[in-house]
Amino acid sequence: MNIYDYKQNNKNYVRHKVLSHAVEALTVDRQQACCVSRKYVRKVVDYFLQFDEDEPSRKEVEEIRPDFYSSWESLHDSVIGYKRPSDLSVCYLSGPQPENDFNELISLGVLPQNIWAFENDKETYLKAVDSYNTIDFPQPKIIKMSIEQFFKHSPKKFDIVYIDACGAVVSSQHALRSVATLFYYQRLNSPGVLVTNFSKPDVTKQSIRDNFTEVIALYMVFKEYPNANIAESNENLIIDHYENIYKRVQVMFDDYYGDFITCILSDLASIIIPLQRFGEIAGYSNLFTKEEMEYSMSPNDLKSINNIKNNSIGKWILTMDYIKKKCYGNFNFSLSIYDLIGIDGNWEKLIKGIKYFTALKNGYFGDNSKVALMGNFFDSKQNLYQFLDLPSASLFYDVVINQLTYPLHSNSDKCQSYKYCAKSTDMFTDLIVYDECRYLYEWLPAIHQIENAMKNKSWQYIFRFALDGLVKQRINYNNEFFFQGSVISKDEKEFKAKVRKKREKIGG
Repeated sequence: MNIYDYKQNNKNYVRHKVLSHAVEALTVDRQQACCVSRKYVRKVVDYFLQFDEDEPSRKEVEEIRPDFYSSWESLHDSVIGYKRPSDLSVCYLSGPQPENDFNELISLGVLPQNIWAFENDKETYLKAVDSYNTIDFPQPKIIKMSIEQFFKHSPKKFDIVYIDACGAVVSSQHALRSVATLFYYQRLNSPGVLVTNFSKPDVTKQSIRDNFTEVIALYMVFKEYPNANIAESNENLIIDHYENIYKRVQVMFDDYYGDFITCILSDLASIIIPLQRFGEIAGYSNLFTKEEMEYSMSPNDLKSINNIKNNSIGKWILTMDYIKKKCYGNFNFSLSIYDLIGIDGNWEKLIKGIKYFTALKNGYFGDNSKVALMGNFFDSKQNLYQFLDLPSASLFYDVVINQLTYPLHSNSDKCQSYKYCAKSTDMFTDLIVYDECRYLYEWLPAIHQIENAMKNKSWQYIFRFALDGLVKQRINYNNEFFFQGSVISKDEKEFKAKVRKKREKIGG
């Protein structure tokens, strides 16, 4: 059978599952597609109103003016809106048989006029066009262009993007870079769905297996131990807990490879691309003076890496960068870190963003810094009531950064992932629902107005209660933003932290 013949039972089943789930999530289940539902704030309020009348938390909540609830819900409605299947716009990689995905999509109610198929290879493109060499309708739009270049140069946005790469998550096809380009140029509507399909690397070749094992273990060690210490010893780099994680990845490679795909797809949209943007706009956002920016851009050394706290992605990227430049004997991975996280030509901006972010969080700019002075209000226990976590200046910094950089947060509840065998190759399919959460970030005014907004308890508590919903979606997977931003314990029955479903194995 031709390697391009995708009419296989396992693949057809997974295709139907992910595309039908994607359409359903953005239409009939649209309120559940967003990270924080319209009802969440009132749900938090009802929780506190159950307390005894003399409880301080109940008294604080009772001060919220009713019109603020309605105002936030109206904002939520305007951001999330309503869509039918016929309103959705979809794109996918064509291959020689574009009819497979196309027929599935139109059977789900997507209009054929709203379906775009991309193919960059000339011969494959001609086969795809020839498959619709007819005057019959309907047909998809088959575009001879790489999907990455289209994302860069066209303002068109999509509700569902399906990237069936067929190669490994890091490969010469640069599929992950296409994903990063999608996020960087904001070509995914919110809420929106990304579906990816990556193959297992050829681990029968020891060098390939070792490469992936090293990179995945390095990523996972900071996910599990974000504050792990790093030191040098006899021209080797020693990272706390790394050897144990490495052995685990060796033994359970498929499980860790699948987890790595799911996690990196979430981190690209919510952490990596936003930090890259932060590196680009920090000098224009009135956050720092020129002197402060220069001070924060110290050389990348072990001291600066170890100073990164509760930021697993920042620590992972700077460590990868440091290893590549120092060429340590105990790390031999040849996978390009640039391809690995999909950044094409903007690596230094990402490094800047991470360093500015770290300097801000660690208070390197001193008490007289403009941005530190604005954050002081959040550090005072007298100014912000403590429901569960103690608010701090970190909360202020995170709000400002996310207002400016437009992260796409993944909805842990709605994630789906599958593993199946296509001929002799294991494939890993992931569906992730993303949400910009602008009903949260737009609720507060701009940087120099936020303090006054926080002095208004109604304004402040609506924001903090909505933020609690986002924290519950992220707490098990991302610790970079809104660390300690909860107002209710994640162990409370109705407010538990969200957990992604395990990868489902299809077939034998």
